[in-house]
Amino acid sequence: MTLLQEQPKKRISFQNQYHWIWDLLLVVILVAGGYFRFIGINWDDNHHVHPDERFLTMVETSISPVKAGEYFNTDLSTLNPHNVGYSYYVYGTFPLFIVRYVGEWVDRTGYDQIFLVGRFLAGLFDLFTVFLVYLIAYRIYKRPGLSVLAAAFSAFAVLQIQQSHYFTVDSFLTFFVTLSLYFAIRVMTSSLPKQEDGGDDYVPAGTPPIRTWLRLSWGGFLAYALFGVGLGMAVASKVSAAPVALLLPVGAAIYYFRLPEAKRSEYLVIIARNVILAAVISVVVFRICQPYAFSGPGFFGVGLNPKWVANLKELASQSTGNVDFPPALQWARRPAWFGWWNMTVWGLGLPLGLLAWLAFLWMGWKVFFRREWHLHLLLWLWVGVYFLWQGTGFVSSMRYLLPIYPAMTVISAWGLFSLWDHRTSIRVIRNLKIKSIAIVLFGAVILAGTALWAYAFSRIYTRTETRVAASEWIYENVPGPINLQIETTDGLVQQPLSTLAGTTFSTPQPLQIVFKAVEAVTITELKIGNLVELGSTGEQRTILATISSVGEGGNGESSYGYLIQSFQQAQQNSIIFQNPIQVQPGLDYELKLEVVEPAIMRIFGKLSIAGIDVDGKNTSLDLPELVEVIRVGKPYSVTTIKPIRSGVLRAVQIPHVVDWLQTNENKTIKLSISDTADPENILAEATYQSIFKIAADPRGDFVEFLFDPAISLDENKQYSLEISLEEGDGAIALYGSRVAVETVWDVIIPLDLGRGNPFDEYSGIYRTDLNFDMYWTDNEDKRKLFFSILDKADYIIMSSNRQWGTTVRVPERYPMTTYFYRHLMGCPDGMDIVHCYSVAELGMFNGDLGYELVNVTTSYPNLGNLEINTQFAEEAFTVYDHPKVMIFRKTSDYDSEKVQSQLGAIDLTRVIPLTPFQASKYPVDDSTSMGGEPGSGAGTLTLPVERLEEQRSGGTWMDLYPVNSFLNRYPGLGVVVWYLVITILGWVAYPVLRIAMKGLADRGFVFSKLAGLLLLTLMVWLAGSLRIPVTRWTITIVFLGLFLVCMIVAYWGRQELKNEFRKRWKYFLVAEIIMALFFLAFLLVRLGNPDLWHPFKGGEKPMDFAYFNAILKSTTFPPYDPWFSGGYINYYYYGFVIVGILTKWLGIIPSIAYNLILPTWFSLEAIGAFGIVLSIYTSVIKQNGNWLDQVCNPVASEGKTGPWLGDWKPILAGLAGSFGVLVLGNLGTTRMIWHGLQRLAAPGGVIEDAGFIQRMSWTIKGLGQYFSGARLPYGWGEWYWVPSRAIPGDTITEFPAFTFLYADLHAHLIALPITILAIAWIFSYFLEGGRSIQEKKWLDHIWTVLLGAIIIGALRPTNTWDFPTYLGMAVLVMLYTGIKQYGFLHEDLYNKAARHTFFASIGSVLALVLFAFVLYMPFSDWYGQGYTSMRLWEGEHSPFWSYVTHWGLFLYVVITWLIWELLDWLSKTPVSALDRLKPYKKWIWVGFLLILVIVIFLQAGGIRLLLPENLRFDLKYPGIQIAWLAAFVALLSFILIFRPGQPEGKKFTLFLVALSFVLTLAVEIIVLQGDVGRMNTVFKFYLQAWTMLGISSASALFWLLPEIRNHWKINLQTIWMAILVLLVGSAALFPLLAGADKIRDRMSKEAPHTLDGMTFMATSHYNEAGYDMDLNQDYLAIQWMQRNITGSPVIVEGNAPLYHWTSRFSIYTGLPTVIGWDWHQIQQRSITPSTWVTNRTQDVADFYTSLDQASVKDFLDKYDVSYIVVGQLERVIYPGEGLTKFETWNNHLWETVYEDRSTVIYRVK
Repeated sequence: MTLLQEQPKKRISFQNQYHWIWDLLLVVILVAGGYFRFIGINWDDNHHVHPDERFLTMVETSISPVKAGEYFNTDLSTLNPHNVGYSYYVYGTFPLFIVRYVGEWVDRTGYDQIFLVGRFLAGLFDLFTVFLVYLIAYRIYKRPGLSVLAAAFSAFAVLQIQQSHYFTVDSFLTFFVTLSLYFAIRVMTSSLPKQEDGGDDYVPAGTPPIRTWLRLSWGGFLAYALFGVGLGMAVASKVSAAPVALLLPVGAAIYYFRLPEAKRSEYLVIIARNVILAAVISVVVFRICQPYAFSGPGFFGVGLNPKWVANLKELASQSTGNVDFPPALQWARRPAWFGWWNMTVWGLGLPLGLLAWLAFLWMGWKVFFRREWHLHLLLWLWVGVYFLWQGTGFVSSMRYLLPIYPAMTVISAWGLFSLWDHRTSIRVIRNLKIKSIAIVLFGAVILAGTALWAYAFSRIYTRTETRVAASEWIYENVPGPINLQIETTDGLVQQPLSTLAGTTFSTPQPLQIVFKAVEAVTITELKIGNLVELGSTGEQRTILATISSVGEGGNGESSYGYLIQSFQQAQQNSIIFQNPIQVQPGLDYELKLEVVEPAIMRIFGKLSIAGIDVDGKNTSLDLPELVEVIRVGKPYSVTTIKPIRSGVLRAVQIPHVVDWLQTNENKTIKLSISDTADPENILAEATYQSIFKIAADPRGDFVEFLFDPAISLDENKQYSLEISLEEGDGAIALYGSRVAVETVWDVIIPLDLGRGNPFDEYSGIYRTDLNFDMYWTDNEDKRKLFFSILDKADYIIMSSNRQWGTTVRVPERYPMTTYFYRHLMGCPDGMDIVHCYSVAELGMFNGDLGYELVNVTTSYPNLGNLEINTQFAEEAFTVYDHPKVMIFRKTSDYDSEKVQSQLGAIDLTRVIPLTPFQASKYPVDDSTSMGGEPGSGAGTLTLPVERLEEQRSGGTWMDLYPVNSFLNRYPGLGVVVWYLVITILGWVAYPVLRIAMKGLADRGFVFSKLAGLLLLTLMVWLAGSLRIPVTRWTITIVFLGLFLVCMIVAYWGRQELKNEFRKRWKYFLVAEIIMALFFLAFLLVRLGNPDLWHPFKGGEKPMDFAYFNAILKSTTFPPYDPWFSGGYINYYYYGFVIVGILTKWLGIIPSIAYNLILPTWFSLEAIGAFGIVLSIYTSVIKQNGNWLDQVCNPVASEGKTGPWLGDWKPILAGLAGSFGVLVLGNLGTTRMIWHGLQRLAAPGGVIEDAGFIQRMSWTIKGLGQYFSGARLPYGWGEWYWVPSRAIPGDTITEFPAFTFLYADLHAHLIALPITILAIAWIFSYFLEGGRSIQEKKWLDHIWTVLLGAIIIGALRPTNTWDFPTYLGMAVLVMLYTGIKQYGFLHEDLYNKAARHTFFASIGSVLALVLFAFVLYMPFSDWYGQGYTSMRLWEGEHSPFWSYVTHWGLFLYVVITWLIWELLDWLSKTPVSALDRLKPYKKWIWVGFLLILVIVIFLQAGGIRLLLPENLRFDLKYPGIQIAWLAAFVALLSFILIFRPGQPEGKKFTLFLVALSFVLTLAVEIIVLQGDVGRMNTVFKFYLQAWTMLGISSASALFWLLPEIRNHWKINLQTIWMAILVLLVGSAALFPLLAGADKIRDRMSKEAPHTLDGMTFMATSHYNEAGYDMDLNQDYLAIQWMQRNITGSPVIVEGNAPLYHWTSRFSIYTGLPTVIGWDWHQIQQRSITPSTWVTNRTQDVADFYTSLDQASVKDFLDKYDVSYIVVGQLERVIYPGEGLTKFETWNNHLWETVYEDRSTVIYRVK
């Protein structure tokens, strides 16, 4: 279908006949658009409150037209902002030039003129954009009505209207972008060639290629050329327009594919020519319009300007949010949809916004599923791609999306018209006429709603801008130093006047100030701001400063200091007092400053006294603000008073008057008003008498001069005011209100309003140094600043939401600031602070900091009385033209001590200086932002107070684990019950599991136990996360609920279940026996060595057991951290919840349960590997019917009894999987033996640098020595340790056999069976996932996907490393399944049924990902992930021999199988079949060469080129030696997947193989940022690869064996089998030798063989620092704690280096200690400063060694310690007198509750 074919002829004729109506409507729309854009063009009344606009205005007034020949001279041009003082300029220069030259033309280039020119042009260009929208819509759709509607939407788009009121580059940018889009669309819609002449770009047949560019028709080139012009101008307006360049190639490609296929080759050259020339034109235009992006000096000087590049880099850095740039705070923690929301709700308006996005989705449907791509694709791609780029980044500002607004309006109009076109297919309403009317009404509502939103918004430009209005309020209500009270016809008006800052003193008239001390300070120094001698000749002067006590209570003490220097230039000075004097709070002191020589000195700054407070900290006392004082014969005059209104002056008010000298005599001051033109004519006088003493306010009391009679003032005349001291001696100072501002990053109000700068430091009415500097990171200096400002300020002015809307988004950095904003307003706890301030009105809230909200100035969009609060939009939408201004006034309730107590209670040691971007990746600390205790919550990884209380009050050990219960008294019974419960749980879960695992041979039976446990755990954990206490009853209730659901499902499928059991009971029995045998086998291993620690190779069981205990004892989730009191476990702890559910439910003692969990998990891993291998293997070899049914019910031969099972090979294959994954080790044990034999013979046992021949010689000699009785040089523990270090260095190469034998209950161990379950689910979906969609069994399918999300999602909180791998696997397999069955490979996607199933598959993928995250959000909401990025590995790479040592067995089996599969494929494929690949030959070669280049690059050490220079040549293994092997296996596996007829089981196995080797290669290239070397990266990914290869190798082996037996020569068979047996035997050495080694490698030979992992302590000793400690003491003390301590209070115990016998009480009781293993805490709390951990370590050491009772008590209070341990360890690591305090202060600070030999436990009183 062509563009014109889409339109009915009748409609075209109608359009032609009545086209004038549409033209008229377009004119009306343009007029309306002009009204909205130009109304209130000077909306801020020349106050320049828009910061970007103000900057551009300053640049515009600084640049000037260039002289001839200088335009391209970057260094000299007067148009270059860099040359006129603006070193940072990142905007495009083209709009700047346009505005400047238009300003020159109309003679409006002044500061208060040029910005109006810019605003007018911005509006005009946006009107042009509206017209372009009409042209674009008409060009594509040829429908005038649609085009006019699109133009109307653009005319009424609010963001376009708003930006038209600013002199910024955005409206210019949008016009040029839209212009480029228009010409790209012209290219796209060019007419197709006619048969006879070829159309506009006709190519004569047979034209030689070389002459094609010149001889082809140029008729269509103009659109290309104009696109280039538009593109160049767009990028010259703003570099972010660069993606517009993609529009032309896309438009040209669409045109190319619209061509008849026979014509395409002829047109390809001309299209390429036009695109290339358009690119050249765009570069030329950019060179002209943005000349200073280049170095110059001439046109051809096209090297990039380094200054321009540096500016762009700085801008890019700011945009990332990873720099400390205050405006970026607004983007912290914004949701991903924030940009979309602002665009939809505010920028377009809700009616148009929703229509636009719905139409966008509909258009996408049309593009991809209705073959209408030639109409819509360019428009759709432009909106989609640009939105994804700008709308989902860290900074998703509304105006950044402005360039797609025009396209969105076209899409919106198209959507409405398409709805009209499809009205006949709408089924909701049957009547066509009613449907037509409904659609018209719907469109009218959208258009009217958009127009009304535009009208409402434009009202803000018809009113006084809020900061201007607020400034007027301030002048009328906030008193200045002198305030005229003028009665006008409109009421009383206040006109504040200023006094002059600074003061003078001279030889006869020293400066004397009496002040009252507010705190005890030892004064050492006087600081003087800007001291200068008036009329100085450069001579030195002596300034003498004296301070002395005066008045009652003083002791006459004094001190002095002096300064001798020249004061010709004003500068900061200080005078050191000779004898420090201590001032006492509440007493009066006099400071006297005099100049010894004859001179007049002036101070323009402030005076402050520095000293030391009672805590020994530096502090300062501010003295009264220095002003021109009134003395006898020295009055203060204001001679240029112009009344703001005509009226009657009845009074003059002065808020504060004080006598600096504080004499006790009465003083009379007189105020007189005169006509400036006739000074002798005194219009009015008034006097006031007082002592003017310092009162509650050190500035003095309020004074009012009343005039009787009052005098009339004329606003057109000028008056003078004089205040004089008539009687008495003194120095009278006048003060007005002090206002505090939030920051200098915002517009500070009041604005001048023609009254002069109110903040002028010399003559400003409201001059102030009270700046909160809210953007400062909270610290002690900022706290002191807050104290000072709150004490001094009378008013706090907030001119926008920039501070309260941003700083509170990062409470970790701003806990005090967040608290301040909440309590200043009085925002209730639980309510968001931003919401409070957004909705705040007078009287709505009541703060408790002693300030009240007295003014709120807003200018919301409105329709009559209906106002729309826009404070919830992004900051920039309101802050530039209608911010909400709020003013707070100090009340009489202000209590300085209370405020200091409130703000002083906030712990600023917990401040985390996050950048905005870091905050976005950080868990949200909603405890502070929602009113909780500052410094607690997810942001600081500490529990909020109420959750902490929950945890502390619960978890009593004896309640959880009654030692006298049958299960604990009789461990054998406990084992049986434990295993029985696991089994029952599996049988309960099987009915629901079988629905979701239909693809498996046994429908998931072997996974039912683990699946049941996961389901039970998830529901219990979610309940705990909702703060429902997790108790035995909770678990029981959840189990009963699960049981009920499963039984209902079982009842529904009872017939199927009955048949399954009848047919498969033999298999079920075999599976149960296999799992039980694995359980018993490993149970014996744990009985052999149940110890939960070892002094040398004890691993991290202490951490695991501590966390395990804490999780069991936790009442809710997240669990408290036993090694960081007050915190919660910031670790992937969910695995402990899974394994702990049965422990808590059955009440089994944790030290016993630990040794039941390991065999359980071992057997679950084994049976899981068995089940998945059996299913994969049988999916290939099964025949008709279900294999399992046939095997379990074999057909007997006539006259004979049939076998019990028909075919044991799948069982054996499954067992091979169990052994390969779990039991067998790597070849490290064999390597140990070989190396050991060599060391027996090698001199000194050193073999590292020997050659192969020498090594073999030593091996032979070593064998001789071994058989002669020599022992291999290995000690206890090395047989299970060394094989796990196959790679040299500290890298761990774990494999499951080692993991379980080593027995650290780490996250990766717990995750192992879950990963196999995940693989099983993925494989099941791979085989059967699409069938439930196809059969429309939606409940089955939903449950299948949900179960997959539960399984895979569980990996994120269990072992986060596994989550991306297995989620990625699932997504790939699900997409492949959907595409394979219903998508592009085998179906016509335009077929309705295929479409539905395809989208159901896509929906399944999205649902899986969504629920995998959502179900475990309680974990992610609290988890602060510190290590979130990968980097290139900079260290040594794995030697080839290490790789073979670890993977040798798997490599042997897999490579053999792959080669055999390849040979078999080639032997069965005719050569002619390769003809099908000929069309793809080039791509195949390109892909092959690319892979080859990458492999060679890696193999040869090319990776070094990507490393820092200092690391490139220091590597022993610079190349990745295994790159060729890993790449070969992965690539061959991938290729074999596409073998025609390849069984699904083999495809999946090949996928596992490919992924496994990719993982082994990846760890050679990348490493997790923050890893210890690459330790975790290697062993975590190696474990994943081992699991996949163990499964793959077992399946491959049993597919391969029949092929070997049937097709290989006997000799080759023998050799291959012999090598296999040798390799398997070598791998089997590990479980044999390492298992025996582990059993004998115990803490004590006398330790009993029991399941209780704690009993080793009863007979063990430990050496710490040469002291032999009897662990029996700790054993008994720990048991006492377990049985006698209620709840989970904090304990303190000694802290030694990790892996030592430290933190033992918290480990074995789960009680929280102040600090545990510090390194692990630093790692797990890496998002917080490491000093939070190290400070605790030091605090504990100081506590044990200190003899200062106050500091000891502070420690106990700080950490809320309830119990103190003083045992053998504490006496070893904290020797000295410090320990004597425990006996000395016993029964005072604490009391003894347990004592046994050297171990004492104290309870804090």
